[in-house]
Amino acid sequence: MKTDSTQRSCCYNCVYWTGQRSFKGAAGNFIEYEDEMAACSPNGGRANANMSPRATCSSFTKLGG
Repeated sequence: MKTDSTQRSCCYNCVYWTGQRSFKGAAGNFIEYEDEMAACSPNGGRANANMSPRATCSSFTKLGG
């Protein structure tokens, strides 16, 4: 598992990414995610494609906001 900011526009922080992740910290400013490829959900910008957690696309939609 890796930890990063919730402010980054990466797959691990997108509503469409299906990988393992969880918010960390009292304010939820950090997210812990599994550093493995995971599918982009069917309604995402790269539907059903296996995406790296650090990848991004033009259909990025922030998780939880």
